[in-house]
Amino acid sequence: MSGFVPVFDIGDTLVPSRKFASHVIEDELRQRNHKVVHDFDPDKFMMYDPSQIEQYLEKYDIDGDPRELAHGCRKRYLEAFEDLMMENGVFDLFAKCNREFGTVGIISDNSVEAKNLMKKLLDEHEVDYDTIVVSEEVGVEKPSPEIFKAFTEKRERPPGEFVYIGNDAEVDSGALDAGMKYIWVTQFDTVNSSFEGPEIDELEFEKLREVISNLE
Repeated sequence: MSGFVPVFDIGDTLVPSRKFASHVIEDELRQRNHKVVHDFDPDKFMMYDPSQIEQYLEKYDIDGDPRELAHGCRKRYLEAFEDLMMENGVFDLFAKCNREFGTVGIISDNSVEAKNLMKKLLDEHEVDYDTIVVSEEVGVEKPSPEIFKAFTEKRERPPGEFVYIGNDAEVDSGALDAGMKYIWVTQFDTVNSSFEGPEIDELEFEKLREVISNLE
């Protein structure tokens, strides 16, 4: 094993999550013969939350049942997530990282349901992982150092042995305050964030290995 052990965010760190989320809700509206507004923001109107779907419908004066729409969007997103992971080579990336650096982990501002889905997919694809921490479970979100500390405490290893890999530098760089390294991923949506430090424009193993090898 060499270098630092990679710990990944989910979402747009790994797959074009926000773009797909926007496509899903627009398509669900279209199928229900509702007006489609092309500026759906997953950060403001999370497609799996009926109360926020309701805000979206009210904002643009769109008729529709927010609970029905939320259920349809959530079902489609979860069904498609495995395909997105496969298309973007995530399972293969994790497996290579496991062999090169040690068993990968995950820290995400996300739900327990999303955690269980990720565990299920990794198990089905026979990809090892060690510890998945989500904000719903620990009660804090990034950039709080506490969510990163919750991870390292479960791993029972010092934070300086890990590198966090995420797309939203504004919150993901909170890993630095917890004593971890951080690499900014710019392949998909970066939520208009910026970072003066190690970055990677494509989450491909050889590129990632090179960036990790240059960390101090």
